[in-house]
Amino acid sequence: MNRLCEESGTYLLIDIPNLYINAKNHRFCPYEWIKQIDPQFVKQFHIIGVKNSHHNGKEVFFDTHSEDMAKTPELTKLIQYAYEILRPELVILERDDHFTDLNSLIHDMSSLNLKPECEILMSNI
Repeated sequence: MNRLCEESGTYLLIDIPNLYINAKNHRFCPYEWIKQIDPQFVKQFHIIGVKNSHHNGKEVFFDTHSEDMAKTPELTKLIQYAYEILRPELVILERDDHFTDLNSLIHDMSSLNLKPECEILMSNI
């Protein structure tokens, strides 16, 4: 990923919940993946809560763009870790469904305890 960014002159928007989902569903360590990314190439994070269900007797995780992050403490911990290591300029919290009010978005962001060194964009699409 680093080489691709370096040679193309591009930057990354990392979807942390999808990293979490893929790590759970495909059994790899998301923390090790994050350690391999050079922070100079990371500009943005996309964050949202996740859901899980059972399919063919297996627990499966997926992104609905509608869940509170606080419902998944493991995800919150991963977001906090990634933020400390990669230091994005912008964090985008998106919620497409089950949007109750602005306070629920503020609660999601404040539960992360991110230092306000980056801009935070909250989106209700």
